[in-house]
This record gives sequence, structure tokens and C-alpha cells, in this order.
Amino acid sequence: MNQKESPSIIKNSLKHWMKYATAAMVLPVCVNAQGLLKNYAVDFPGNNATINFNTVSALENKTEFTIDFWLKMDSWAENSLVISNALDTHNRVDIQLGTESNKRVYFHIANGTNEYAALNNAPLTVGQWHHVTMAYNGALSANNQITITIDGATMNPWYRNGQGTVATSSPATASPFKIGKNFDGQIDELKIWEKKLSDADITSDNTINPQHPLYASLTNYWRMDQHSNSTTVQDYKGTNHGTIATGVTRNIVTDNNKFSYKVVSAYIRPHLYKTGVIEDDYLRNNNDIINMITSVKANGDLFFDTPISDGTLVDTTHLSSFAGRTGIADFNGSGAKMNAGKDLMVNGAGGDNNFAFVSWVYLDSWQENSFIFQKTQDWQNRIDLQLGSAASKTLYFHVANGANNYVAVNAADLTVGQWHHIAVSYNGNECAENQAQIYIDGVAQDLWYHNAEKLLPTKAPYIQDDLELGVNFDGKMDEALVYRVNISPGNVINHMNNGVNSLGWPNNQLSARWEFEDSQQPGKDSETWVNVFDAINQVFAGYEGVEHRVGVMGFLGTEWKTMIASDTARQNFASNVKQLVDQVGFDGVDLDFEWCYSNTTCNTNYASTVAELDSVLAADETLSITLHPISYQLPLTVVDNVDFISIQSYGPDPLIFTYEKYVDDIQQFINYGYPKEKIIAGVPFYAVSDPRGIAIDGYSKIVAEYPNLSPSSDEEILYKNIRTGPVCGGTWQYDVPTTMVFNGKDTISAKAAYANEQGLGGIMYWDTALDVDYDHPLCLLKAVNAEINANIQIPFTN
Repeated sequence: MNQKESPSIIKNSLKHWMKYATAAMVLPVCVNAQGLLKNYAVDFPGNNATINFNTVSALENKTEFTIDFWLKMDSWAENSLVISNALDTHNRVDIQLGTESNKRVYFHIANGTNEYAALNNAPLTVGQWHHVTMAYNGALSANNQITITIDGATMNPWYRNGQGTVATSSPATASPFKIGKNFDGQIDELKIWEKKLSDADITSDNTINPQHPLYASLTNYWRMDQHSNSTTVQDYKGTNHGTIATGVTRNIVTDNNKFSYKVVSAYIRPHLYKTGVIEDDYLRNNNDIINMITSVKANGDLFFDTPISDGTLVDTTHLSSFAGRTGIADFNGSGAKMNAGKDLMVNGAGGDNNFAFVSWVYLDSWQENSFIFQKTQDWQNRIDLQLGSAASKTLYFHVANGANNYVAVNAADLTVGQWHHIAVSYNGNECAENQAQIYIDGVAQDLWYHNAEKLLPTKAPYIQDDLELGVNFDGKMDEALVYRVNISPGNVINHMNNGVNSLGWPNNQLSARWEFEDSQQPGKDSETWVNVFDAINQVFAGYEGVEHRVGVMGFLGTEWKTMIASDTARQNFASNVKQLVDQVGFDGVDLDFEWCYSNTTCNTNYASTVAELDSVLAADETLSITLHPISYQLPLTVVDNVDFISIQSYGPDPLIFTYEKYVDDIQQFINYGYPKEKIIAGVPFYAVSDPRGIAIDGYSKIVAEYPNLSPSSDEEILYKNIRTGPVCGGTWQYDVPTTMVFNGKDTISAKAAYANEQGLGGIMYWDTALDVDYDHPLCLLKAVNAEINANIQIPFTN
């Protein structure tokens, strides 16, 4: 996605992470995948078989209520009772089909005397879905007590007594509320409200959740979805669970174009999830969890920012404790090492310009030319921390990219027979003398340089050999860390004094962490994407209706373009993705390759890649692609290969954020030929500067600065520190008033409503870490859910 800034508010980070950080996992991960929830209706056979809900108090002796539902008739069964709460013909609330010849429908509210409103030529067609509402207030005047709507249109009923009235209150029948007696057809989404709803209040195109403005007035709600329970229909709001008679079945609804369950896609960046900024309740209001964990290389291989880097120990012993520390790797000198995998200290397909290494070390002896760590191709291409001359206590930090280069210190303080805290940090973007630092026991050392310019390369070498710890090292290590960013002196001191005590910056940027605590697997890496995914998966334990998918990014420069242009690389890519899906149990894949623009060859190659991936995925594994209004013209053959096509209707340009542009973008995709039901509309949960390019912030930052933000606001001022020019040689301006453009709650609500009205497949947003908490009144996801519900639920048992 375009927006990659971390949120400014980090909440409950240690508590959130520690629930799973201590239990690193190894593939495969067992996922209890259920898939997206399907909409079911109950199907009645046209005889006495009903669903009995017992006495429903909302219909007993009430002066006000509303009943609404979807129905589809297989035949017009005269005198059948669609719904019924009746003692006898003079005391009842029901909706009854009358004679078919004139398509009569009765709406009885009788309390001591048989009274009803009725329709002739009711606009109900056999074989089609219709939404029916009966809204009642007995205290109103003639012709106003009952309002009947069918498919959103208000009807003009006639009345049995000719006076435009029915009973002023419903009867106290103490009888069971039943549906479907002698009815031949299906009923779905049955709701009872404690007040008379206006036409504007009625929701027919979305399931109801607590975000609905009238949720407190909802007394009973039967969605008919708990298909695993064959004998009971769950009341989602009240306690009137229905008993299903023999002969009544449940069917998946596939032909109601006005009401369908939709996708709410949530993109999760693992390093931000670890901070605790994304609450469990927030996640459980999405049904499509896209884990942004991997990018693709030119040859089709996958690269993970936090790979599984479990170490293999050679001539190295595990100690449960030593000299006041627990969980120790004891390297036995010549021949000792721990291999830790090849995907650390690189940036996918190139060298990295930011990283750090931290560890506690204990020297049993100073072994010249041994390494605390090394990643080496040859002496001109290497990254390492090397013990040099024992006499001079020289410690070398090599970052050599094509020519030998290093910084070094005379490490007199690195004494044998004691624990020491060692850290090195590298930032190739910095100026001379500021690119690297070596710390011993929290103290930055005075460096000397291999070259007179006091410069290291601006980027470390791209080395595909393993990172190795303790090579020929005679001593011990504990709590070894690799960061994918450079770290500050304060970060070093904090780790030395407190360990990894939080997962805010920079600890959420850890690429690997070896704690050496597990005697059975001492080289276990406790900082992998698997841990994060497992934690997310556990959030949904006991729930159904969610898919967990892997997000594959094209964030390694142009590597993805090279991959899609090669038949061999495409096949390798598809095979690698399928293997990942199968090993972990992912429910599918989302591709985010940015961008082909109007390049026909690139678009054709992209479509070929999608087809290749589709050919290896199972039919029930969801495949989606993410496109943009500036880059969407793939060959339309791709439609047959994907389940969904997302629109990134946002970007660094603030003009893209408007509601009008969003509508235009959706229509552009539809007009191009993408089916409505496969389009996932995209909305931003972040802010960009106007003019563009100055700053990007999460929506949560806006709310933090403006706690009383109006839901209608889409623009506010933030005071930003702005750097002009590169890291080395650039200048800073401080507290610059900057106009930030975003989508407030009202705009997000309008965009979600438009996606629903258009019959799109759903909505997605960038991203989960940038919103406020779900219980916050300005939460953007809550605004989405009010229009498009995620329908996550706990399976209902007897």
C-alpha cells in the first residue's frame, strides 16, 4: 500500500505482545479456518412445519413495534402465516397470505376484535426475494397506525373496519411466536423492534450490529445463519431462540441481489501489530485478515522481513544459566558457530542501509579473528563484528560492499571473564563519522576508520550466505537481537538495563531474537512472522466467519516486474505461495504489486501471473489483487482468476481522498468491465499533507491532536517537523503548520454506504494500525461496520 507510516499512539504494547512472544512457533501452523460466513435462510415446505420462538414479549400487549424480514415464495400458499403471534382470530399479530388471484396480504393486529390492514395486488412475486416491513404504533391516528413497506416502497392498505384503524395495542396472548405455518418458501433476516420505525430507519441491505443507530431498540433478531445447529435458530439480540420443526431446512442464499454478506478486508503489518495498537475487538469486526508478511523476488522466491531464523548450533552448548544470566549459548572456540539463515541484514533483493545487532557476550578467552557475528561472501563483501588482535583488543565492525571497509575500536573495556553488553548500529544514509557506532556496556566508543574519508558504503552488501553467530568464538552469548533499523544510544541503554521491555520503536523492528532459553531448541528465533500470525489467529479462536490470507507485496523495487515477465519465475512464485498457503493453512492470497500503470506488457504479465497462481490454488482458497485508479487495466481475462479486485482509492495526492473521486473511481472500474460483486472499495484510514509529499500520518494522530474532532471534518492542521533534502546534508524546519487531508467518520460512512448501494463485494482500508480504538466514538471501522457488517460470530449450540 502507499501509506507506510507507523501510528503515533502505542498502547499496551508489552502486555499485548507477551501473550505470545514467549512461544515461538515452527511451520506448519494449525489454523482452524472456517472461511467467510455465508448467508442462510430457513426454507418452509408449505405444511404445518414451523419455527417456534416461544412467547416474544416485544409483541405482547404493546402499543408500538416493528417487524421486518426478507421472504421468497416458492408458491403463493393461500392462508399461510408468514409470521404469527396468535391466541385466536380475535387476538393476534400476524402477516398472512390471502387469495392468490388478487395477491391479497393481511396484516392483523387484533385485540378482542378481528382487525387488520390488507393489501390487494401486493408487489410480491413468486420466486423473487422481497423485503417486508410492518411498523405499528397504536396511539397514532387513523391510517397512521400501520405503515407497510415492500422493497422500500410504502404501501396504501385498506382496513377491515373501513376506518383506517386496527387495535390500539397488541393482545396479551402468552402464545408462542411462530413463522412459516403452511408457508411455501424462505424467510431470512427477521427482526423485531420496540418502536415504530420510519422508512428512513429501515435497514434491508446489511445485517444489524451494535453500530446500528437504533440497535438499542432492537429486541429480537434472527439471522438464520447458525447452520451447524440443525434444530435451533439463534436470537442474536434477545433470548427467544427458535425450535425448528422437522421438514424446515436451511439454504444458502445466492439469489438475493439486494442483500448479501460482504467482505471487510483488514490489512495488518506485523511490526505494528506487535505494538498492541490493534485491539482484539477491532480485529473481530473484520472478516478478511490480510497478513502483510512477504514480498517477491525477481526469481519468484519469497522474502520475509521477519523470517524464521531458527539457529543451528555447531560445537556450541546450551546452558540453563551462567554467571547471573539464564538461557545461554556457550560457543566452544574453533569450529563453533550458530547458522541463522540468509534473510537477515538484507533488504530482500539488495543490500540494507539500516540495521543493528545487540547481544550480551562473555569472553572465556580472546580468540583472534573470531566473530561475534558475520555475514560474509568474501573479504570485500561482508558484514561482521570481529575480534582482532588480542594485544591491542581491536574490535572491527566491517560493512564492506565491493571493497574492504570497516570501523574499529580499541576495546580495552571488553574484558575476559565478565558479561558485557555489545551493540553495533549502521545507517548508510548518514554523513561521514555518523554512519556506524559500536557500543560496549552502553557507552559509544571512539571509532577509527579504514579510510581517510571516514565513510562506510551507503548500503551494505547483498549477501545470500547465512548470518552466523559466534564463529570460532570462545565464550557465551545471551539475548542476541537483529534489528532492521539503526538504533540510538538511548535504545542501547534501554536494552542493556531492561531487555526487550516493550515493542514500541525500535523493538517492533526486530528481525530476529535468540533468547537461548529453550534447551530442546536453543537457537529458536522468537521474533518471526509466524508468532504474529499465530497471535492474530488466536484472536478469532471460537469464532467463525473469518478468512486469514497472506498478503504478497511488490515492495522490493522492480523485482516483482522482473518476476511477472518470466514464465519460470511465475511458476516458481506460484509454487512458493501455494506451499506457504498449504503449510500454514492460509485461506488465500492477496497480491499488491504497485504499479504497472498503462504499460500493456506489464499488465499482461501481471494477469498471466494471477492465472498461474490461480491454477495452483484450491477452489476454496480466495485470491484477490489490489489495483489503483492510475493502474488497473489488466486484461479482463483476470476476472475469471480472482475472487476480488480491490481499488486503492487513496494515495499520496489529497485530491484522491474526496467522496466524489471515490465514486468516480468505482464507476471507472465498473465501466472497464470489472464485475460489481468482485470489486472491493478501498478507503484511507490515514492523512496526507496538502500539498502532497510533506507528511503522512495515521488518522489516530489527527484524533489525538483534536479530541473533539467533528465527524464531518476531512481536514485539520498538524504542526510537523519537516526535513528538506537527504539524511546527510538536509535541513530541518520545526513546528511547521501543515494542512492534513483525511476521511473523517462521516465521509467513511458515506463511502461504505455507496459501496453497499452499488452492490460491490465489500470494502477494505489502509490500515488497521492507523485508526483509533473500536470503542472510540470517532472510530472509522465502526463507521464502516454500520453500513457493511463483518458478521463474525460465535457458533451457537443448544
